[in-house]
Amino acid sequence: MHKFLGFSSESIIELEEIAVPINECTKVTLGLPSQKIIEILERNNFDQALVKSDKAILGIVTTKRLKELLKFNKKLTSTDLGIKIKEIYTPCSFDNLLGFFSNDSFGLVVASLNGGEYGESEFVKGLITISDLNKHYFRSVIYIYLLQLEVLLADIISGFFQDSWEWIKQMNENRMVRILGYYELSKKRNVEINPIESCTLTDLLNIVSKNKSLLTRLGFHSRNIFEKHINHIPELRNSIMHPIKPLITKRDDIKWLRDTMNNIFKLGACLENLKQLATKVKSRK
Repeated sequence: MHKFLGFSSESIIELEEIAVPINECTKVTLGLPSQKIIEILERNNFDQALVKSDKAILGIVTTKRLKELLKFNKKLTSTDLGIKIKEIYTPCSFDNLLGFFSNDSFGLVVASLNGGEYGESEFVKGLITISDLNKHYFRSVIYIYLLQLEVLLADIISGFFQDSWEWIKQMNENRMVRILGYYELSKKRNVEINPIESCTLTDLLNIVSKNKSLLTRLGFHSRNIFEKHINHIPELRNSIMHPIKPLITKRDDIKWLRDTMNNIFKLGACLENLKQLATKVKSRK
């Protein structure tokens, strides 16, 4: 379970949670590629295999390269240019992980620095590919940040406006009806709620965007700048809330996700700072 430690692009991801464990990776040895191994790779839709020599991992080779070698009856050697050594260390910062996949599609997850070959049991933890970013653990980590962002926004708005009507009246009629209707219905059922609790993440972001004083305190000089900053955050939340829909389907999605997460981290940090400042001011009174 990921532990939330605040909004920072340096937030740690445990790559072992999404990588294919070393003992579950398909491995090939040097020499003429095995037709049987290639069939296993293709049957399981594996695009890569680990290259093993004695008890060391030499790197990663693609299924395509193995098929080429077998077709021309050539051996896989330790100097084959098709063997790639691309490593990413665990634990890893969020930004480093997405930065890695901005350039590469796969890599070895290693636990510590090690020159040359990798000792299988001691260093290599598994194989990670770009498709692993669609796994539940990674999505759940993103959800935690979206959840914390939503909670912080609600806290800041509740503390900034003394009367809920001040922010409710800024919303369009459909949203006002929904929020006030939910509030009144809850009262009829003897359930006490704050109107802010019926807001969506999009509602909360819109409330902030329409208040110049609040924007200034958060470090945004205009509504236009703020709206550009938050533009893709609701879209990401919607994607995360549909767990069977892939989050990453093409390389361009990596940049989109990296930029959006960095914007979440920056906004979250601004909200945390404002909340801490408000707490200090309150404690002095």
